[in-house]
Amino acid sequence: MIDYGISTALFKGHAPDDVIAAIAEAGFREIEISAGGEDYDAWFRDPGGRRRALQRAGITPTSVHSPEDGWHSAARDPLVRQRCVEIVIDCFHRAAEIGAEMVVVHPNSALDPFTADTYTDSWGRTLETLAVWAEQAEAIGVTMLLENMPARGLPRPGSSVSDVLAMIDGLGDHVGICLDVGHTHANGLDPTAEMREAGDRLLEVHLQDNDGGGEDQHWIMGAGTIDWDAYHETVDDLVFEGFQVFETLYGDTPTALLDQLAGIRRRWTISRRDAPRG
Repeated sequence: MIDYGISTALFKGHAPDDVIAAIAEAGFREIEISAGGEDYDAWFRDPGGRRRALQRAGITPTSVHSPEDGWHSAARDPLVRQRCVEIVIDCFHRAAEIGAEMVVVHPNSALDPFTADTYTDSWGRTLETLAVWAEQAEAIGVTMLLENMPARGLPRPGSSVSDVLAMIDGLGDHVGICLDVGHTHANGLDPTAEMREAGDRLLEVHLQDNDGGGEDQHWIMGAGTIDWDAYHETVDDLVFEGFQVFETLYGDTPTALLDQLAGIRRRWTISRRDAPRG
Protein backbone atom coordinates (compact mmCIF):
# COMPACT_ATOMS: atom_id res chain seq x y z
CA MET A 1 0.00 0.00 0.00
CA ILE A 2 1.28 3.47 -0.88
CA ASP A 3 1.90 5.56 2.22
CA TYR A 4 3.75 8.72 3.22
CA GLY A 5 6.14 9.62 6.00
CA ILE A 6 6.88 12.94 7.64
CA SER A 7 10.01 14.89 8.49
CA THR A 8 10.56 15.78 12.13
CA ALA A 9 12.03 19.12 10.94
CA LEU A 10 8.50 20.48 11.31
CA PHE A 11 8.84 20.27 15.09
CA LYS A 12 11.76 22.58 15.80
CA GLY A 13 12.22 23.09 19.53
CA HIS A 14 9.92 20.23 20.55
CA ALA A 15 10.98 17.30 22.72
CA PRO A 16 11.34 14.04 20.76
CA ASP A 17 8.88 12.16 22.98
CA ASP A 18 6.23 14.82 22.31
CA VAL A 19 6.99 14.71 18.59
CA ILE A 20 6.67 10.93 18.50
CA ALA A 21 3.32 11.08 20.29
CA ALA A 22 1.97 13.79 17.97
CA ILE A 23 3.09 12.00 14.82
CA ALA A 24 1.61 8.70 15.96
CA GLU A 25 -1.67 10.39 16.88
CA ALA A 26 -1.80 11.95 13.41
CA GLY A 27 -1.54 8.50 11.83
CA PHE A 28 1.98 8.61 10.38
CA ARG A 29 3.97 5.41 10.64
CA GLU A 30 7.30 6.44 9.08
CA ILE A 31 9.54 9.42 9.77
CA GLU A 32 12.72 11.05 8.61
CA ILE A 33 14.56 12.32 11.66
CA SER A 34 15.67 15.82 10.68
CA ALA A 35 16.87 18.21 13.35
CA GLY A 36 19.69 20.52 14.22
CA GLY A 37 21.43 21.88 17.28
CA GLU A 38 19.92 20.86 20.60
CA ASP A 39 17.05 19.07 18.86
CA TYR A 40 19.51 16.80 17.03
CA ASP A 41 21.34 15.99 20.26
CA ALA A 42 18.05 15.26 22.00
CA TRP A 43 16.96 12.77 19.32
CA PHE A 44 20.21 10.81 19.60
CA ARG A 45 21.15 11.22 23.27
CA ASP A 46 19.90 7.70 23.92
CA PRO A 47 19.45 6.07 20.50
CA GLY A 48 18.57 2.67 21.93
CA GLY A 49 15.89 4.14 24.17
CA ARG A 50 14.57 6.33 21.36
CA ARG A 51 14.43 3.30 19.08
CA ARG A 52 12.31 1.45 21.61
CA ALA A 53 10.04 4.48 22.08
CA LEU A 54 9.48 4.63 18.32
CA GLN A 55 8.73 0.91 18.21
CA ARG A 56 6.16 1.27 21.00
CA ALA A 57 4.49 4.08 19.02
CA GLY A 58 4.45 1.96 15.84
CA ILE A 59 6.76 4.37 14.01
CA THR A 60 9.70 3.41 11.82
CA PRO A 61 12.64 5.85 11.56
CA THR A 62 13.21 5.08 7.89
CA SER A 63 15.81 7.80 7.31
CA VAL A 64 17.88 10.45 9.03
CA HIS A 65 18.78 13.80 7.51
CA SER A 66 22.33 14.91 8.29
CA PRO A 67 22.41 18.04 10.50
CA GLU A 68 23.23 21.48 9.13
CA ASP A 69 26.87 21.40 10.28
CA GLY A 70 27.24 18.37 8.03
CA TRP A 71 26.19 20.20 4.86
CA HIS A 72 29.57 21.86 4.17
CA SER A 73 30.98 18.95 2.18
CA ALA A 74 32.58 21.26 -0.43
CA ALA A 75 33.87 23.92 1.97
CA ARG A 76 37.07 25.63 0.87
CA ASP A 77 38.32 25.72 4.47
CA PRO A 78 39.80 22.24 5.05
CA LEU A 79 39.07 22.38 8.78
CA VAL A 80 35.40 23.14 8.15
CA ARG A 81 35.19 20.35 5.60
CA GLN A 82 36.93 17.84 7.89
CA ARG A 83 34.52 18.72 10.68
CA CYS A 84 31.64 18.23 8.26
CA VAL A 85 32.99 14.82 7.26
CA GLU A 86 33.22 13.76 10.90
CA ILE A 87 29.70 14.99 11.73
CA VAL A 88 28.14 12.97 8.91
CA ILE A 89 30.09 9.82 9.75
CA ASP A 90 28.85 10.21 13.33
CA CYS A 91 25.34 10.64 11.88
CA PHE A 92 25.74 7.29 10.07
CA HIS A 93 26.50 5.64 13.40
CA ARG A 94 23.57 7.32 15.13
CA ALA A 95 21.21 6.36 12.32
CA ALA A 96 22.27 2.71 12.55
CA GLU A 97 21.81 2.74 16.33
CA ILE A 98 18.31 4.19 16.11
CA GLY A 99 17.31 1.73 13.37
CA ALA A 100 17.28 3.96 10.27
CA GLU A 101 18.29 2.41 6.96
CA MET A 102 19.13 5.62 5.07
CA VAL A 103 20.93 8.92 5.68
CA VAL A 104 20.38 11.99 3.46
CA VAL A 105 23.44 14.16 2.78
CA HIS A 106 24.10 17.35 0.82
CA PRO A 107 26.73 17.92 -1.91
CA ASN A 108 27.53 21.43 -0.65
CA SER A 109 26.14 24.41 1.22
CA ALA A 110 25.94 28.16 0.66
CA LEU A 111 28.89 28.66 3.02
CA ASP A 112 31.04 29.49 -0.02
CA PRO A 113 29.83 31.44 -3.08
CA PHE A 114 28.50 29.58 -6.12
CA THR A 115 30.05 31.12 -9.21
CA ALA A 116 31.33 29.92 -12.57
CA ASP A 117 34.86 30.31 -11.20
CA THR A 118 34.24 28.16 -8.12
CA TYR A 119 32.14 25.48 -9.81
CA THR A 120 34.89 23.02 -10.78
CA ASP A 121 36.72 23.21 -7.44
CA SER A 122 33.46 22.85 -5.51
CA TRP A 123 32.58 19.80 -7.59
CA GLY A 124 35.97 18.23 -6.92
CA ARG A 125 35.79 18.76 -3.17
CA THR A 126 32.31 17.26 -3.17
CA LEU A 127 33.58 14.11 -4.88
CA GLU A 128 36.39 13.76 -2.34
CA THR A 129 33.97 14.05 0.56
CA LEU A 130 31.40 11.70 -0.94
CA ALA A 131 34.04 9.01 -1.49
CA VAL A 132 34.94 9.08 2.21
CA TRP A 133 31.30 9.04 3.27
CA ALA A 134 30.38 6.22 0.90
CA GLU A 135 33.15 4.03 2.29
CA GLN A 136 32.08 4.72 5.86
CA ALA A 137 28.37 4.26 5.13
CA GLU A 138 29.06 0.81 3.71
CA ALA A 139 31.16 -0.16 6.73
CA ILE A 140 28.48 1.04 9.16
CA GLY A 141 25.65 -0.55 7.19
CA VAL A 142 23.52 2.40 6.08
CA THR A 143 22.46 3.64 2.65
CA MET A 144 23.68 7.13 1.79
CA LEU A 145 21.36 9.36 -0.27
CA LEU A 146 22.59 12.50 -2.03
CA GLU A 147 19.95 15.23 -2.25
CA ASN A 148 19.55 17.67 -5.15
CA MET A 149 19.96 21.30 -4.12
CA PRO A 150 18.09 24.57 -4.80
CA ALA A 151 20.26 26.69 -7.10
CA ARG A 152 18.52 30.07 -6.69
CA GLY A 153 19.75 31.01 -10.14
CA LEU A 154 23.39 30.28 -9.32
CA PRO A 155 25.76 27.66 -10.80
CA ARG A 156 25.43 25.30 -7.84
CA PRO A 157 26.82 21.76 -8.27
CA GLY A 158 24.20 19.14 -7.44
CA SER A 159 21.13 21.13 -8.46
CA SER A 160 19.96 18.57 -11.03
CA VAL A 161 19.61 14.79 -11.12
CA SER A 162 22.23 14.60 -13.86
CA ASP A 163 24.66 16.29 -11.46
CA VAL A 164 23.74 13.99 -8.60
CA LEU A 165 24.05 10.87 -10.77
CA ALA A 166 27.52 11.98 -11.86
CA MET A 167 28.53 12.67 -8.27
CA ILE A 168 27.53 9.22 -6.99
CA ASP A 169 28.77 7.29 -10.02
CA GLY A 170 30.99 4.44 -8.92
CA LEU A 171 30.37 4.86 -5.19
CA GLY A 172 28.45 1.60 -4.83
CA ASP A 173 24.94 0.19 -4.70
CA HIS A 174 24.51 1.48 -1.15
CA VAL A 175 24.51 5.07 -2.48
CA GLY A 176 21.37 6.54 -4.01
CA ILE A 177 19.36 9.71 -4.55
CA CYS A 178 16.91 11.69 -2.45
CA LEU A 179 14.99 13.89 -4.88
CA ASP A 180 13.48 17.01 -3.35
CA VAL A 181 10.70 17.85 -5.79
CA GLY A 182 10.45 21.37 -4.35
CA HIS A 183 14.11 22.01 -5.11
CA THR A 184 13.60 20.66 -8.61
CA HIS A 185 10.56 22.87 -9.24
CA ALA A 186 12.31 25.95 -7.83
CA ASN A 187 15.19 25.28 -10.23
CA GLY A 188 12.81 25.40 -13.20
CA LEU A 189 13.06 21.66 -13.82
CA ASP A 190 10.30 19.07 -14.18
CA PRO A 191 10.09 16.84 -11.07
CA THR A 192 8.59 13.97 -13.08
CA ALA A 193 11.40 14.08 -15.65
CA GLU A 194 13.97 14.21 -12.86
CA MET A 195 12.39 11.17 -11.21
CA ARG A 196 12.56 9.23 -14.46
CA GLU A 197 16.18 10.21 -15.01
CA ALA A 198 17.11 9.09 -11.50
CA GLY A 199 15.76 5.63 -12.29
CA ASP A 200 16.54 2.90 -9.79
CA ARG A 201 18.95 5.17 -7.90
CA LEU A 202 15.92 7.07 -6.59
CA LEU A 203 15.21 5.77 -3.08
CA GLU A 204 13.54 8.72 -1.36
CA VAL A 205 11.49 11.78 -2.31
CA HIS A 206 11.00 14.96 -0.30
CA LEU A 207 7.53 16.40 -0.87
CA GLN A 208 7.04 20.15 -0.53
CA ASP A 209 5.70 22.94 -2.73
CA ASN A 210 6.70 26.40 -3.95
CA ASP A 211 5.77 28.98 -6.57
CA GLY A 212 8.49 27.95 -9.03
CA GLY A 213 10.16 31.35 -8.75
CA GLY A 214 13.51 30.07 -7.53
CA GLU A 215 13.07 30.10 -3.75
CA ASP A 216 13.01 26.97 -1.58
CA GLN A 217 9.75 27.78 0.19
CA HIS A 218 8.75 24.41 1.67
CA TRP A 219 5.03 25.13 1.47
CA ILE A 220 2.34 22.55 2.00
CA MET A 221 1.47 20.54 -1.09
CA GLY A 222 -1.11 22.41 -3.17
CA ALA A 223 -0.08 25.87 -1.95
CA GLY A 224 2.39 26.25 -4.83
CA THR A 225 2.46 25.36 -8.51
CA ILE A 226 3.80 21.78 -8.60
CA ASP A 227 1.57 19.46 -10.64
CA TRP A 228 0.84 16.80 -8.03
CA ASP A 229 -1.40 14.78 -10.36
CA ALA A 230 1.56 14.41 -12.71
CA TYR A 231 3.74 13.46 -9.75
CA HIS A 232 1.36 10.67 -8.72
CA GLU A 233 1.09 9.42 -12.30
CA THR A 234 4.88 9.19 -12.45
CA VAL A 235 5.01 7.30 -9.15
CA ASP A 236 2.54 4.82 -10.65
CA ASP A 237 4.36 4.56 -13.98
CA LEU A 238 7.70 3.92 -12.28
CA VAL A 239 6.13 1.62 -9.69
CA PHE A 240 8.11 3.70 -7.22
CA GLU A 241 8.16 2.08 -3.80
CA GLY A 242 10.74 4.29 -2.12
CA PHE A 243 10.23 6.54 0.88
CA GLN A 244 7.97 9.57 0.25
CA VAL A 245 8.45 12.20 2.93
CA PHE A 246 6.35 15.29 3.67
CA GLU A 247 8.96 18.00 4.26
CA THR A 248 6.67 20.99 4.63
CA LEU A 249 8.17 23.46 7.09
CA TYR A 250 6.35 26.76 6.78
CA GLY A 251 2.85 28.15 6.59
CA ASP A 252 1.25 27.55 10.00
CA THR A 253 1.93 26.42 13.55
CA PRO A 254 3.38 22.89 13.82
CA THR A 255 0.16 21.51 15.29
CA ALA A 256 -2.08 23.01 12.61
CA LEU A 257 0.36 22.05 9.85
CA LEU A 258 0.54 18.48 11.15
CA ASP A 259 -3.26 18.26 11.00
CA GLN A 260 -3.22 19.51 7.40
CA LEU A 261 -0.49 17.06 6.42
CA ALA A 262 -2.38 14.20 8.06
CA GLY A 263 -5.40 15.13 5.96
CA ILE A 264 -3.34 15.13 2.77
CA ARG A 265 -1.83 11.80 3.74
CA ARG A 266 -5.29 10.28 4.20
CA ARG A 267 -6.57 11.65 0.90
CA TRP A 268 -3.51 10.67 -1.07
CA THR A 269 -3.30 7.21 0.49
CA ILE A 270 -6.94 6.46 -0.23
CA SER A 271 -6.85 7.86 -3.77
CA ARG A 272 -3.57 6.14 -4.70
CA ARG A 273 -4.12 2.83 -2.92
CA ASP A 274 -6.13 1.26 -5.70
CA ALA A 275 -4.56 3.17 -8.60
CA PRO A 276 -3.24 0.96 -11.46
CA ARG A 277 0.47 0.21 -11.03
CA GLY A 278 2.97 -0.33 -13.82
